Amino acid sequence: MTTTNGKTREEYLAELAALGEKLIDHSIYPKLKVPFVPCADLLLAQATDDPEVKTFYDQYFDHFAHIIFTPGEVKNFSCTPRGNDQEFNGVMGCMPPGCTTLFGIRGSASYIVSPSTKISRLYIGDLVYIYWIERMGIFEIFAKLVNDYATEGKFPIDNNNLTSVTLEVMVRQIQTGLASLIRDRVSTYRRCLGWTTPIGRKMDIQTEVNTAFTSQFHQFIKTTLEYYKDLRLAQAIRQTTSGGASAATRVAVAEALQLLKESFKIFSYGRNNYNTLNAIVYGIAAIDLIRNLRDDIGIPSTYTKASQYVSATYSTLVEGKSASAYKPNRYLLHLDCAEKGRDLLLDIEALDTDDVDAVGTWLENKIVEEKVETYRKAYRDITKIDLAESIQNIEQQV
Repeated sequence: MTTTNGKTREEYLAELAALGEKLIDHSIYPKLKVPFVPCADLLLAQATDDPEVKTFYDQYFDHFAHIIFTPGEVKNFSCTPRGNDQEFNGVMGCMPPGCTTLFGIRGSASYIVSPSTKISRLYIGDLVYIYWIERMGIFEIFAKLVNDYATEGKFPIDNNNLTSVTLEVMVRQIQTGLASLIRDRVSTYRRCLGWTTPIGRKMDIQTEVNTAFTSQFHQFIKTTLEYYKDLRLAQAIRQTTSGGASAATRVAVAEALQLLKESFKIFSYGRNNYNTLNAIVYGIAAIDLIRNLRDDIGIPSTYTKASQYVSATYSTLVEGKSASAYKPNRYLLHLDCAEKGRDLLLDIEALDTDDVDAVGTWLENKIVEEKVETYRKAYRDITKIDLAESIQNIEQQV
């Protein structure tokens, strides 16, 4: 019996298996079985149209098939219906195929891994990233825009373009529970990071809380800042970086990193990975939605940068102020915490924390030092807490 392309069933399955092996060899095959977000192709359809929004997209996604199953599993799913010689995959109704997959360059790809290597899965650092994107106010703005489209009608949002179709899909997914929901995000923040949001603090969500992560992550930041202080002092008096006060601090950093990596394991449990993926898809889609609707909601056309139109929209829709009263620094500070916190954690995923010398080499890389210092400054400006001085009563801790 032949398939529609003229090949026998055996030839077709052999070809599929060879393709699967090729994908594995090129590190495209995901290391985790994570079903993709429904309708992600449409949600992110315009995200590559704008260079600035495209940088968000390129950190996570690429446009080709998201492969979940091994060739052997695909063979088990496939069958030939009676009276029909076309191949049929029995799981397509449960998980419709899409053309967006996890395959982006971010974080550790700029230091630990070759710059040409793309990451085809998520880590706990990516949850820290979307946490700070949420704290930026992206999901609050998103909720306002979707609610206006669906119910209130304050803004003249045209219903005859791709943006309106995207909004319609967002409304439907919210109604069916498929969208990124605040309860899912807050649950995952609590379970994996031991953090919550101002809105999440008011919600009665009962979960396990990963106190180890929040404790060890901030201990790592504090100890690392002490390391840089000692290192600069040692260099000032012409000591080597392997001697003096910094040597003991290096060991302390390595120990903090070992404990921190142990706290990463919870990310692999339950729906944490999928909730993070869903939140990232919706977070990037929301930023692009704000860009596409800025004229409709009265944001000046001269605000062409995300720091301008996102901040102005937050000022208007969430704070109830004039668009001209926006503070772009708010956007930039939260983005610094998001990107630098994520990048450090992605580096730590690949770092041999048992090797004190390797830890020291990593710490003394200027890229790493810049990320630690930038995270500290942005965090201090947002929360008024200097992690170099105290890690008690952390603002976002549950």
